[in-house]
Amino acid sequence: GTFVRPATLAVDMVRMVSFTQQALSAGRTPSTQLLIFSVAKPPAEVAEELQLEPGEKVYEFIRIRFADYLPVIHEHRWLRCSLCPNLTEKMLTGSLYELLTVQYGLEIAGADETLRAVAATADIARALRVKPGVPLLQVEAIGFTRGDVPLWMEITSYEADAYEFTNRHGPLQKVRPMAGRLASHLTD
Repeated sequence: GTFVRPATLAVDMVRMVSFTQQALSAGRTPSTQLLIFSVAKPPAEVAEELQLEPGEKVYEFIRIRFADYLPVIHEHRWLRCSLCPNLTEKMLTGSLYELLTVQYGLEIAGADETLRAVAATADIARALRVKPGVPLLQVEAIGFTRGDVPLWMEITSYEADAYEFTNRHGPLQKVRPMAGRLASHLTD
């Protein structure tokens, strides 16, 4: 038989666009399944990245994002409670960016992202309905509000057959020493 693969969802690495908008612009129907939601003390790395005060809590949640009822994203986020009071599970069923900007009035200034290829763990493979070990595209990011206040940390895994990431580079430049999160991972 013949298999027709749906069009891939394109992620423009230069602009922040919500999954909901990406799916709709590709003619796909977006939906969300919330697997885990809690108010928690964050892991030390998350607390450090979000520059939290001692004892400050985060919302921790895991969502599966669907395009035409096919799971394409496994999203694990930690979101600063102090900037999003009274967040509920029901509020996380749609666009997070719309929720943050409309409901909470936050101005999202950008995110520092690292993209890498990873093998699907058993849990993520089960959630995305793929075999353990298949390649995924994983983005680790810190999102910021205006004034560079860290708002969230995420580890988001994309089903590699469903996505393509695009970017446009500027002019050719001389090599400069690396800085930031990526450089620290390479020098550890």
